[in-house]
Amino acid sequence: MTDSKIETTSAAAYIFMRRTGAYGAENAALMESFKAWLRSRNLLEEDSVILGIAQDDPAVTPPERCRYDVCFLTDDCRKRFEGTFDPVSGNRIEYGTTGGGVYAVFTIEHSAHAVEQAWNNLFAELSKYRLTVDRSRPVVERYACTMVRNHLCEICVPIQQPAG
Repeated sequence: MTDSKIETTSAAAYIFMRRTGAYGAENAALMESFKAWLRSRNLLEEDSVILGIAQDDPAVTPPERCRYDVCFLTDDCRKRFEGTFDPVSGNRIEYGTTGGGVYAVFTIEHSAHAVEQAWNNLFAELSKYRLTVDRSRPVVERYACTMVRNHLCEICVPIQQPAG
């Protein structure tokens, strides 16, 4: 991990595609399908942000029930796209909102290997800094187009509000 910081975010609206099943390579395939769908509608712009949200903890949720959402932050797409289907992937477009809150944000290399390594190490990193994960909120992979162009992305881990 190249850098870390504490960040407080506000609630945000997004449209998304969901996949249910064991986390892994299929999540990357969903990401590619969603990006293609966004491009086909000219929605991806220089300052766009895509999120990958692992909705379930695989340590307590059976693999076949784990949900992974690929999200596009937007305030104005709900009426135009919610409930539509992507004919290429067969995925449905849904609408959701993040609750916001305090996150430990780790900047990492934008590669499948680096993301996997970050997932394997981030909880140890948090305990090193005596930060407690807020398990009521999901961990978020954040892919800001401005960062991805520089081969970077972020893993945002919800934490309990630090004292002080």
